Amino acid sequence: MKWLITQALCLFLLGLACTTSLAQSTPSEFRFEHLTVNDGLSHSDAMAVAQDRLGFLWIGTNRGVNRYDGYELKKYILPVNPLNGLSGNRVRALHVGRDGRLWVGAESSGLSLYDADRDRFVNITERQAPVALHGLARLLAQADVVAITSDPHGRLWVGTQHQGMFVLDFDVQGRLRNLQQVP
Repeated sequence: MKWLITQALCLFLLGLACTTSLAQSTPSEFRFEHLTVNDGLSHSDAMAVAQDRLGFLWIGTNRGVNRYDGYELKKYILPVNPLNGLSGNRVRALHVGRDGRLWVGAESSGLSLYDADRDRFVNITERQAPVALHGLARLLAQADVVAITSDPHGRLWVGTQHQGMFVLDFDVQGRLRNLQQVP
């Protein structure tokens, strides 16, 4: 009887070992590819990376944003900022918010939002802000954005190099409702 239990236990462990070794072989099927300027990346310095809900990889470089779908890269140049005339193509931060929208932080050009309907980026300026917030929106639109995140309440937190932190609150339609600066 003892011999039968020992044999059954050995067969069980052998089966478990085979299953474990098969499970470990699965990750080797995945491989990582390096993307370079030879593959179409707009610049060799990738400063930020984010993945959206559709699975696209967004790569922020010193020459704009690139979208990678697993096969090819698409280049996006951020718009010229009407407040200071600079195009913010030195991307420092990317963030996909809780609502799925992609945000881009750039040097000297503040915060931009990806408009999926028009397949382009738009800068957050006083045009999108309520009149009472135009001064802060202008300050943010010219800032060096270095970090972006969101909280469980859907607020967007934007860290800048010299102007401190900005907190953006949106209504249910995604329009800017409130903007605060935290020095």
